[in-house]
Amino acid sequence: MVSRRSESGSKVAATGPGTFTIKVAPGDGSGDSAEATITCPPAKVKEINVSPQTADVEVGQQQTSQATGWDADGNQVPIPDPQWSVSGGGTLMSEGESATFTASQPGEYTITCQDGDSGVQASFPFRVTIQPNLQSIEILSRKLIGVTERLPIHASSLRLMEVHSTPCAGFTSFPG
Repeated sequence: MVSRRSESGSKVAATGPGTFTIKVAPGDGSGDSAEATITCPPAKVKEINVSPQTADVEVGQQQTSQATGWDADGNQVPIPDPQWSVSGGGTLMSEGESATFTASQPGEYTITCQDGDSGVQASFPFRVTIQPNLQSIEILSRKLIGVTERLPIHASSLRLMEVHSTPCAGFTSFPG
C-alpha cells in the first residue's frame, strides 16, 4: 500500500492484489480511531503469450511451453486457471503456466493455453517429424571387373537424397 498526505487529506492506493487493513486516527490525541479492511482483486488477464511461438520436434521428443499473462496496462500477471490443450495426438502434461508435449506421430499440431476465468487464449503451431533410423550405409564401387572396394562414409555426412542410376555407364550418382 502507498499512502500520500495532502491538504485535503490522505490518499491510500494498493500496489498489488491482496487484503489490506487501514487504520485512521485524528491527530488530537483523543485515542479515537477507525479501521477498514480492503480487498484488491488481482488484475484480469487480457492477453496470453505462449513460448516458443513455433517449434519442430521429432517423434518421441518433448516440447515444453510456457504461458505468460498480461493485463490491460501491459503488466505481467498470473494466469488464474490455465487450461492446456493440443490438437491431434500425443501426450500433454501441464502444471500451471507450463506444459510439456510428447510427440507420438508425425504431423502438424497446435498447442493452446486458455485462461479458464477470462477465456483469453494463445496458441502456437508446431511440426512433428520422423528422424530416419539409419544405422549404417555401405557403398560398393567396382574399379575393375571382379574387384570390390569399400568406401568409408560417416553418419555426419548422411542426408536423405534421391539416387539415380545409369546402368550402362557403370556408375551411380548422388545429386546435391
